[in-house]
Amino acid sequence: MPLDHATYRIRYEDIIRKVPNVQSITLPPSWVPNLRVKKSIFTQFYEHIVAERLCSAVDYTTLHNRTYIGEQMHKRLLSLERKRLSEFVKASELDKAVNWSDANSGPLTLVLGKMIITGDVALIIPEESKEALVKVGVDILERQRLKNVEVIRRRAAGPTYWHWLKSQDGRDDPVGDLIGEVMRDKEFPIDVVDYFTVDRYLGSECGNSNFGLAIRESWREYLAQYPDRGTKSIPCSLCEKSVLIDDCNLVYELCEPALLILDKACAERIEDNDDYVMIARGRLDWEALERVRDHRQRINRGEIQELEARLTLCGLARAQDTGWVYFIQAADTRDIKIGFTTRDVESRVREMQTGHPSELLILAKTRGSVSLERELHQKFEKHSGRGEWFTPHPDLMSYITAISVTKNVTGNPN
Repeated sequence: MPLDHATYRIRYEDIIRKVPNVQSITLPPSWVPNLRVKKSIFTQFYEHIVAERLCSAVDYTTLHNRTYIGEQMHKRLLSLERKRLSEFVKASELDKAVNWSDANSGPLTLVLGKMIITGDVALIIPEESKEALVKVGVDILERQRLKNVEVIRRRAAGPTYWHWLKSQDGRDDPVGDLIGEVMRDKEFPIDVVDYFTVDRYLGSECGNSNFGLAIRESWREYLAQYPDRGTKSIPCSLCEKSVLIDDCNLVYELCEPALLILDKACAERIEDNDDYVMIARGRLDWEALERVRDHRQRINRGEIQELEARLTLCGLARAQDTGWVYFIQAADTRDIKIGFTTRDVESRVREMQTGHPSELLILAKTRGSVSLERELHQKFEKHSGRGEWFTPHPDLMSYITAISVTKNVTGNPN
């Protein structure tokens, strides 16, 4: 396959690093092949390797089959071969002669028939290391395949955020003001794929931190319309590197206090630090947030809501996800918890009961979402106790009773 038809590239440094016993060879400026002999430049190149002992003692008759050559060196040798052949071959036959010479005596130019080797270098691969070279090539092709799949997925997922904003031009609200700023900014990253990059850019590059709410609102609308555009990744709270939600660590910092999302490396660094409490490892979703709410540390409700918002903005957890909004009561204090779960409420209560000193009774449940749960927290905020627990005020009890009657939910309506 000609080099100009190859699709991928592989760095010669990666081959040297990952393939055992590779020998790399460069051509010094002093090397000048004989252009007047009927011996190909490639054959003269092999003879130079042998004469100068540039590789270890091997069966040199197989050198051609074990020599891979970088793109730049290949172009140099082809140019010399073309010049040599012009001494013996008519101009009309020159291209065919060069191709014949390259195919029959030239070094290998592609890994797995698809990947050009970068660099002005030749690599001699021992027979016993060819399998390792194949593995390096396969790994690179697989990474490239995944990138291609992601590109296709994103194209199928809908327009970019920038193009969506452009379609919303003319709005008379804070999002409209944001759109005007973005459309005037010729440096705005048009292909941006995540909320956090947009937020950092508009806060620092544009020097305007007042767009925060408008960015959040516009991104929520964007994901509501094109949910597959969610990245399912979020910045690490310490190093700001992007971390997949499936691989993150949720940590509570006691000094601030604050909820932190950490990648593996940052989580390991604070593992033995008493100022941090590990809450969850791995996938964060609404069920994980329920465990956060139940944690023995008194985590501020605002921190939990901010975490929910960030998960919504990365496309993992969306406020329109439906489940059960439930009301449970602690038998000793009579306090009432208003919570949300995507599972059945009974399983959720059994899970909570293991860490609660008092019997927990289900008062009512209703189909709803995180948005409904938040609305109820705000509605009964003046009766709030600790976290999601509320005092059994008559207003709250009347609301619960109404749900019990209309939804025919069994439980203890005390």
